[in-house]
Amino acid sequence: MKIDINKDFEEAFPNEVFSGFTLGQCLAAAAGMMLSFGAAFLLWRLLGIPIVECTYIAIPLMVPVCAIGFFKYQGQSLVGIIREFFYSRHTEKLAYSAGEYQRRCRRIFSAGRSPEIRPGKDRKKQREKKQKRRNKQMNKAKKEGAAYGSH
Repeated sequence: MKIDINKDFEEAFPNEVFSGFTLGQCLAAAAGMMLSFGAAFLLWRLLGIPIVECTYIAIPLMVPVCAIGFFKYQGQSLVGIIREFFYSRHTEKLAYSAGEYQRRCRRIFSAGRSPEIRPGKDRKKQREKKQKRRNKQMNKAKKEGAAYGSH
């Protein structure tokens, strides 16, 4: 006999409020229904559209509101996904730098600017350093008799 035991008890047995729905799902459904009924009523009273057509217009308004409470992706709600998205967009660089990282390397994993080129730093000095480095490489290559850039 095989008895499966769930690893995540909270996920397997959520706190039910009404008919197997959680509190967040019940609130999202109620808010969606109120928005839908309110929109249908206003369209019917203000524009004189028949009530059946008003419901067809009002139901798409209800879907995004209900999605906030019901939609889950990899165990995370829609609000949590949006928070994570904005957090990752505002995080500029990683807090950890590996030993293999070379300072002259221009691109490392970051969500924003390169760490060595930041606003406020003197760009002229950076260009001069780069030019000096190139000149040094050119002189070295000329002394060795090899063409510049060959390996």
